[in-house]
Amino acid sequence: MTNPDLVRWLNLATRGLPADVAASVRAEFEAHYEDALLEHQSRGLNDFEAHRHALAELGDAREAARALHDTHLAERRYLKAALASIAPSIALLVVVFMGQAAGDRVTEPSDFFDATIWLGFLTFFAVAYVLRVFKVLLSGQFNVYQIDRPVALVTIGLLIVTAMSLASRVLFDRQVAVLVNDPMIVEMPLRITAGVSLENIVNIFNVAGILTLGLGWLWLSDRLVMIEDRTYGLLKPLRYLLLISGFGIISSGIASLLGLTNANYLALMVLAVVGVCKYAAWTLLFFRAAYRGSNRPIQTA
Repeated sequence: MTNPDLVRWLNLATRGLPADVAASVRAEFEAHYEDALLEHQSRGLNDFEAHRHALAELGDAREAARALHDTHLAERRYLKAALASIAPSIALLVVVFMGQAAGDRVTEPSDFFDATIWLGFLTFFAVAYVLRVFKVLLSGQFNVYQIDRPVALVTIGLLIVTAMSLASRVLFDRQVAVLVNDPMIVEMPLRITAGVSLENIVNIFNVAGILTLGLGWLWLSDRLVMIEDRTYGLLKPLRYLLLISGFGIISSGIASLLGLTNANYLALMVLAVVGVCKYAAWTLLFFRAAYRGSNRPIQTA
């Protein structure tokens, strides 16, 4: 009869895996456990001590579960990330068409603003998921682990811009910035006046979020410099797209703060084109990863 401690370990380690994969993995771990148990018993350990050492050699069940998910669910995860990468570009198209409709009085401007806020939140979750899976891909395929901080900075910037967009709508009945294809400034300018006021605080956070987001993309671009991408050929163009996106977002934030309407619109046009290309590159990268686009297998962390 299988030891209850081993059963609990196997249940935790294989939770969430497809049934056939879980059965195969369980058999493999059980074989490792039995071999280690016999080895420790042959060295003179009693049954309890031999079991304790054999179970310890399997490692932490949660770590094993994480590794197994990265290995056996990688294809599904990369396909989800590929689809999530399309979301920002779709949101941008929706906002553009809705903006035209609002301008033609087909849709009320307030409806347009409310819809773009919710699109911003949906885009935030999509981009956050893309970045999370991108970290897994880089660590497994390219052994790159130093991107946690730039990814965190991007995520914080995205969250601030989205939250301040909602705050502007609720508190002042206006829209300052909406996160679709990275921040798209809808209403100008982000005035920061003398004195302490709620509007000043929201505007300061808005500018801080936009600048944080831009710096995050620049930092992430810098982390990709040393990677030799001979498998996919997509990381180098993605690095340049992140670089341009970072500078464009920072330029947009500064132009909005200074009230430079034309410069801001120019930066936003560049951001729209670069953003579509950026997420298209991510989509292709994840599709290649999901379908093993090369003869070299993908190793996940």
